[in-house]
Amino acid sequence: MLEKVQYEPKYAWEQLELEAKKMSALGADYILVHFPYFKHQISGNANKLIKEGLKKLAVIQQKYSIPIICEPKLGYNRSTAGINYLHTFPIEIWNKYNIKIFRVSPFF
Repeated sequence: MLEKVQYEPKYAWEQLELEAKKMSALGADYILVHFPYFKHQISGNANKLIKEGLKKLAVIQQKYSIPIICEPKLGYNRSTAGINYLHTFPIEIWNKYNIKIFRVSPFF
């Protein structure tokens, strides 16, 4: 959704919106998305891309009244770039958009 993987980001966002509309109508409790996902390190501003993505997720979440939960995912060849970007991203900005992060508890 932040960079081309299999599809262009524009198409991925359109697909997510269609799924949110459908899942909301079916009464789903939430939608799980792999976000932020980066194939590998980027030369651009990762924080800017994540913030723009959070804004879009918040709009979809509000429009269809369905919570969106994000789960970070390793990139190509198990790249930790996206997870590293997430760790350095200001949590205050994340919280501003009311998007949840899936976390596995070591005590779960």
